[in-house]
Amino acid sequence: MKVSFIGLGNMGFPMAANLLAAGHRVTVYNRTKSKADELATRGAIVAGTPEECCDSSVVITMLSDDNALEELLFSSNKFLDALLPNTVHLCMSTISVALSEKLAQVHANAAQIYVPHPSSGDRRLPPPKIVDRCGRPEKRNRKVFAVVRSTRQKTFVLGSTAAHANLVKLASNFLLFAMIESLGKLWPLLGRRG
Repeated sequence: MKVSFIGLGNMGFPMAANLLAAGHRVTVYNRTKSKADELATRGAIVAGTPEECCDSSVVITMLSDDNALEELLFSSNKFLDALLPNTVHLCMSTISVALSEKLAQVHANAAQIYVPHPSSGDRRLPPPKIVDRCGRPEKRNRKVFAVVRSTRQKTFVLGSTAAHANLVKLASNFLLFAMIESLGKLWPLLGRRG
């Protein structure tokens, strides 16, 4: 399948590499071009602009936060205008519920398909142990699952609206951070008793 991947950071780079290893035709874009060039040696096509990624069946974004995603999608509308009808925008970024709801509406108005698929895991483990949460369980998501099946440890389909997956991801992050903070406070006390 023809897939594009935008955002080759700590999580995005190994995800794109896994797609290449699984035999997909992958176009990549990253603001720091050297990251994309590394994947070119593995067979990726390097795009000069995000808009050059929009002719794929599935366009994956894995960007750092709401601001980065909004800049890509809304700064000049070139990206949104370049996406073809029925193109799947698979958003793997951790973003707010409000932005996820906005993206669902914007893509629906343009006859495009928005699927939130926020990821978490440890990219350092071979293969990367990544767990996804996916919103909008519809038949057309089969195209999405065909792309991510070979590169994931587990995918959970959550809820009937786009934002459900993002809400669960944010709640998971909060619980993880709270646990780390609690253990950090407890650790010095345990050390004194030993």
